[in-house]
Amino acid sequence: MSLALICGDASVWKPAQTTPLCAIATNKIIVRVLQENGYPGAISALICGGGEVGAALVDSSEVDLISFTGSEARGRLVSMEAAGKFKQSLLELGGNNVSTEPAHCVYKAKTQAAIVMPDANIKLALQSCTFAALGTAGQRCTTTRRLYLHSSIADDFLKGLVNAYKSCAQRIGRPEDSNTLIGPLHSPDSVDRYLKAVEKIKAQGGDILIGGEQYVHADSSLKGGNWVAPTIAFYRNLEGVSIIKEETFAPILHVATFETLDEAIALNNGVAQGLSSALFTQDMGNVFQWIGPEGSDCGSE
Repeated sequence: MSLALICGDASVWKPAQTTPLCAIATNKIIVRVLQENGYPGAISALICGGGEVGAALVDSSEVDLISFTGSEARGRLVSMEAAGKFKQSLLELGGNNVSTEPAHCVYKAKTQAAIVMPDANIKLALQSCTFAALGTAGQRCTTTRRLYLHSSIADDFLKGLVNAYKSCAQRIGRPEDSNTLIGPLHSPDSVDRYLKAVEKIKAQGGDILIGGEQYVHADSSLKGGNWVAPTIAFYRNLEGVSIIKEETFAPILHVATFETLDEAIALNNGVAQGLSSALFTQDMGNVFQWIGPEGSDCGSE
């Protein structure tokens, strides 16, 4: 959208059906900024609705370019529809975990990974991984979902991580409260996916170190909300573990160990998608291997 505005083009955008209020609030800000700078607010037009609205935008002869974020399956259809009308398309896709909600409302599967080497600044790595895994309650594309620890530091790192999660779990609440660190999931369906993922973790040999359950908020006014406990799952053996390659869009962190950087890179690259990844090390040799042609297969490191 920013590219369109820079080029002087108007935009019509449609949010997921489950987030209309966020979209309305955001668009009000955009319109105000446009008007304060002498531009018509209609440059940023908002339409809320279901899949039929998205389909109408793709079909419209007045829309020259379609930018779509969502699943690979839906993105493929959007791309073909746009191409059939000689439109351009910009697609930002994932694909492992498609929502059970209407087809337009999809969840990208990126399964971001972080690797911690034995020479890393452990305090920095611990803080970074905690924030990256729990920020926005795990509901963003770049959330850290997989954590690979060198076996020599794994025990101590996990103890620190569990303690950090315990501390953060005491600050679950309203997003607008300055004391809150973890907010709610955005829908009951999200809670259901979280609980199903926990069952898969247990069935596939994962140990729940903390969390793994729906959270009952102590504040009576918040009971019944979409609260879940931040969760760490540890795997001693990854053979046959498929859940680690899926995205639940919730605060679930999958943890395993490795012995060599080559092994860690293979684990990092062991999913079909790759949006971002992180390596914690102070060895520049490790850094160059990580960012080199045989390193992390991700869009940003």
